[in-house]
Amino acid sequence: MHFRIAALVLTSTTFSLAESPCPNNNTCVPNEDLRDMVTIMREHKCLKIEKPEFKLSPIVILTDREGRIYTSGAQPVPWTLQMKWCSKETVATGLVNVDVAKYIPPEYGFRLRPKAWIGYLPLEALDTKEAGHGIDAGVMLDFAHWKWINANLTAGVRSGGVGIGADITQNFGAYAGWSMTWGSWHQNVVGAFWFAF
Repeated sequence: MHFRIAALVLTSTTFSLAESPCPNNNTCVPNEDLRDMVTIMREHKCLKIEKPEFKLSPIVILTDREGRIYTSGAQPVPWTLQMKWCSKETVATGLVNVDVAKYIPPEYGFRLRPKAWIGYLPLEALDTKEAGHGIDAGVMLDFAHWKWINANLTAGVRSGGVGIGADITQNFGAYAGWSMTWGSWHQNVVGAFWFAF
């Protein structure tokens, strides 16, 4: 293939010397042209043997604890692709557009959120004259909410009832409500702390 290119260049181009014609009807090539031909043939050989090398700049996406998003590949430092193949080099640039859909929880609605709770029944302690009889614990079901306030059903060791809870953190909060003790069926107020599962 290399010889065909050389033959094509030699036969299709007429070279002349300023001093005298080439001996024996040969075609002579000036040194500058010969160097160019050798360079072209070496480049052609390199392109057939070697493979192009690509370098991609990394794309980094970071989110912080406040939900803010930072990305690389945008202005003022765009994303780049570098290609090198023998003597050829080129750089392509582009911008990375990152669209992030964030989940925004609804402010109100129905849900089924189980919790564990521990609290105190002051009226039960007064009725029985035993402070320890006011302690109660059990499970709670958060079935509706509006922002950080939620409605709950409770079932404990000593009582069951209904009341209002307040989120202090995502998995912890306070509760106040009405309950009825099992067996004696006394009505009670109850104050408690809950822990979400």
